[in-house]
Formats: sequence, structure tokens, C-alpha cells
Amino acid sequence: MTTNPPRLNRVTHWLQQRQRNVLNSAFSDAQAIKALEDQYYQGGKIAYSPDQSKTVYDYVRSLRDRKLLQIRTNLTQFRLNSFLLNQSPRPETETLDSSGPGPEAVAADVLAKLDYIELVIGSIGNR
Repeated sequence: MTTNPPRLNRVTHWLQQRQRNVLNSAFSDAQAIKALEDQYYQGGKIAYSPDQSKTVYDYVRSLRDRKLLQIRTNLTQFRLNSFLLNQSPRPETETLDSSGPGPEAVAADVLAKLDYIELVIGSIGNR
């Protein structure tokens, strides 16, 4: 039984789109964490200090932790999609997304977003 290239193209396109969406979502969540740090802690780490009430700290930390969980979930989905895309055979025909930016531009964008996410969540550490 042979694989239908148009169907394979649609699946590959869907996986690529899904991968972009989860990366963009993780990037947005990292920006939200950075905005929380900027708004409540002048760009520093979210940490308790006597200058601020425990209630405010707990609230901001819970918002950060929620965003951090979403980032981790999205990055897990991103890795899974990357694995699936690397496992799918490359059809001889053009993909459905051939009108977009070239592979080098896409790779540069992905790396820039992953670097930013790592920068933001790297300062949080494992909690």
C-alpha cells in the first residue's frame, strides 16, 4: 500500500502549523512572565521581600507558575511535533506552506524564540 502524497502533505502541514502555534504560545507566555517581573519587581526575579505583602507575592507567583506550566506543556508538544516531523517521509511534491518564508528564516525565528524562552525561564530555575 502506497502513501498518498497529498494526504501526507496535509498531515505534514498540520504538524508544522501546530508546531508554530505551540512555540508562539510558549513565547507569549514567556513574554507574560517577563511583564510580571517588570511590573511587580522592576525586572528582577519574582521573590518575596518585606517591601511587598505576602498576598501580592503569592498572587504574582501563582500567575508566573501557571504561565511556566503552560510553557513547559507547549515545549513538550513542540518537541513531540519535531520528532514526528523528523520521522515523516519527505514527499517529492511541494508542501502546502511553500509560499511562506524560507527554511533559514523559519529556523532563525524558532531559535530566537527558544533563546528568549530559555532566558526568561532559566532565571526561574527548577521549582
